[in-house]
Amino acid sequence: MTEGVKASPVAWRKEWRSASQIGAAHSKELRQFADGYDLEAERETLRLAGVLEGDGPPPDDPYFVRWSEFESRSLAVANSQPGLPERPVTVEKPVQSGQTKVQSIGRLVTDGQDQIELHTREAAALFLGRMASHVQGERLSQIIGGRRVAADLKILTLLSVADNPYADCALLEFERVADDILKHLQSQIEWCDQCLKSTEQYGMKLAVQQSSRPGYYPLDFASPYAYKMIFLLATFDRLIRYSLTLRNRGLQPWDQDASLRLSFRKKIRALFDQVHTWSLLLNRIEATRALSRKDWLPGADAAAQQRVALVSAAVAKLKHIEKVPAPVMLYATLPSAHQRRSVLSQVELDQLASVMQSSATVIPLELMQVAPATPVAVQQLQSELVSLEQVTIAADLDPLNEAELVE
Repeated sequence: MTEGVKASPVAWRKEWRSASQIGAAHSKELRQFADGYDLEAERETLRLAGVLEGDGPPPDDPYFVRWSEFESRSLAVANSQPGLPERPVTVEKPVQSGQTKVQSIGRLVTDGQDQIELHTREAAALFLGRMASHVQGERLSQIIGGRRVAADLKILTLLSVADNPYADCALLEFERVADDILKHLQSQIEWCDQCLKSTEQYGMKLAVQQSSRPGYYPLDFASPYAYKMIFLLATFDRLIRYSLTLRNRGLQPWDQDASLRLSFRKKIRALFDQVHTWSLLLNRIEATRALSRKDWLPGADAAAQQRVALVSAAVAKLKHIEKVPAPVMLYATLPSAHQRRSVLSQVELDQLASVMQSSATVIPLELMQVAPATPVAVQQLQSELVSLEQVTIAADLDPLNEAELVE
């Protein structure tokens, strides 16, 4: 810390991630942040990495998460401690003819508030979810909603950027299942639309029903995968409107409409449960959060070997996946919504390829089915992890994750 200046404690913010989780410099002796985050040491590390200049590193840079955390905490320190000298702010000069620079273009920002408009209660229920509760003596189990899934997808995205191969597997599985559901939803919508248009030959013009008071829900998601999930819910909402219109106009039997809506509702809830279970497994304990592809390289230290053994055994037990598929481990197959370059050298990639070839048979991606995150499954997850290496669930869980997962 800066000599001569006593750093006052800074109130914890929910958007911050713990220093140990993202690999940032920290010390138990420091009291400025609850997690011991060392602001000055991290500043020097990022300076040597060359990411403090200009507008910072791109999102696919290995230092992006640490840089983003450093910027947020530095601003918090400057705002909470007026006596401390603030970091110098670069004042951009007006762009003159012949002196245009790429760096002079500002970052993209959102002009207004993103939101989703939902007309049906079923779609709104899927978006909001439900906390476990007791009503009139009856226990209602938890339902994982879209808002919570958005937080889970953000966690998986950050772990993927940090080079966790199992996070890549989780995002790939989410994309595969979501795209499949979307394909069938759009097919059913087209069928319903054709049914409505077929009445025009009889001189009829039927309008698709909509809510007299639709719900508007703000969207403030940091992961592009969350918006794919939102598009899925919006499409589901549209299908329900079409299906109910056909039923209410006598063009579709009641049981056919009910069966159609129930079928898609179950598929979407199963997808949400899969994402949430992946997030629990990869983010609940320190070992799974710190995992990266480098842990599989020959010559990795004992801590890395323990992480690989623990996570691989837990995934095999809870998800029936023996190993990360070779295309995913070697960056040949990556989630589509964000791209990044390999953090491994060519020599390390060759070593990793040899490790993958000498391992057991690769399990196809389509077999990566995740057990639903019911309360029983969550308890099973925790007990399985504890029994593998007598590892206790981390007491200092990331406040960001805990806050965002509360609905």
